[in-house]
Amino acid sequence: MLQWARLASPVELSNLTVPAGETNVRLAVFGCTTHALGLEPAALLHEATCPWPSPCTCTGAVVPT
Repeated sequence: MLQWARLASPVELSNLTVPAGETNVRLAVFGCTTHALGLEPAALLHEATCPWPSPCTCTGAVVPT
């Protein structure tokens, strides 16, 4: 199993308890060896709408506010 991180969607964020003022939460995503990302894309922070295992279009330029 492999793991990478993505931002929580607005729906997920509304169901999480987060510190006051936080607007972004990173969630762990797990994948099997068939659906896992490569090492370089896995090192990026992915958008909440990341379509993986379809081709990932995230740039890693997501900056938490």
